[in-house]
Amino acid sequence: GDKLGYVDPSSGEWITCEVLVCALPYSHYIYAEALRSQKQEDFINGLRRALEFIGGVPQSIKCDNMRTAVVRSSRYEPRFTEAMEYLAAHYATTILAARVRKPRDKGSVEKAVDLSYKHIYAPLRHQTFHSLEALNGAIRRQIESLNNRPFKIREGSRRQIFMDEERDKLKELPSAPYQVKHVTESKVQRNDHVIVGQDRHQYSVPYTLIGKRLKIIYTADTVEIYDALKRVALHKRS
Repeated sequence: GDKLGYVDPSSGEWITCEVLVCALPYSHYIYAEALRSQKQEDFINGLRRALEFIGGVPQSIKCDNMRTAVVRSSRYEPRFTEAMEYLAAHYATTILAARVRKPRDKGSVEKAVDLSYKHIYAPLRHQTFHSLEALNGAIRRQIESLNNRPFKIREGSRRQIFMDEERDKLKELPSAPYQVKHVTESKVQRNDHVIVGQDRHQYSVPYTLIGKRLKIIYTADTVEIYDALKRVALHKRS
């Protein structure tokens, strides 16, 4: 359907976003977040923030059959991407995949998506945002309101039932969050910058390293640059 987005303040370009929607099966407690894309890093980090939002780890995480997560769909033995396998190991949980064209396999999320259109997209569709952070701030306020809204038939709200009956069933979060890490190398150019090839973006290092090949470790959020074992620069990833 229609997508949420924001206006790039420097270019005036309209940037469309994907929206990750997650739901717990008993309380139907909902989490939603706008992502830059469906790429692996954005999706994995969205899942990480969803777990941080609920404050724990469920016994299993069931996802749709998207290429970012599932290499081969199968009713009995789906094969997941390496990053998803690492995420499952890091959080000590099990990754499951819904069957293709079987919406009942993820009924809670199908309902959550419908509610997201009504209670997130509809209220925000006429507002203009100038960053992904501002858009997600508005989404978070709508989600808080939706989770606190009393059920029409069932007693209580999503948040109340989650806090009273579901939260203590979750396992504790590990001490460190999981992030996809990439490793590459780059030669320092005459302008004392290295290039991260995936982004074609330049990051500065000390000018004394001009001409040297440096190791670069980057995640969705940060770029660390090393000369041998010594970190010589740390940047927010652009």
